[in-house]
Amino acid sequence: MIASWTLPKATSLTAMGDSLRLHKLVIVDPQNRERIVIAAPIPDPIVSGKVAHRRNIVTAGIQFKDPTGTERGGIASLADSSFVVGIDDETGRERAHLYYLPKRGSGLYLQGEKETETVSLFIPLKGANPTLEMTDKTGKKTQLLPNQR
Repeated sequence: MIASWTLPKATSLTAMGDSLRLHKLVIVDPQNRERIVIAAPIPDPIVSGKVAHRRNIVTAGIQFKDPTGTERGGIASLADSSFVVGIDDETGRERAHLYYLPKRGSGLYLQGEKETETVSLFIPLKGANPTLEMTDKTGKKTQLLPNQR
């Protein structure tokens, strides 16, 4: 059985069996504020009420928003086949990423209160050794494993 609905703004939605096909699904809270957006492509983030343009094209993803509409995290598939899971703080600043970059490798990247305070675990492609790098609040490397001579 095929069901079809007409939604506001002349948008149509078609359901066929157990499948629902659309470009964007927006989950709202009881106050009708966007909280989760699932889309292909994903829209640019809103940070403190302003649209911020993405550095990369996100071909598909899930965007999580706080009650003010600020993006707080997401899961993204990028045009270059990269895949990223990100967590942002309450100001919309990127704080944690788990990622796979097809031309480089995979890793985990964390930022402290200052952007210079970081922890990076990186596993490159093609059998190169993984690295663990830490920097302090001033941006000075405090640890690099394996130690480079």
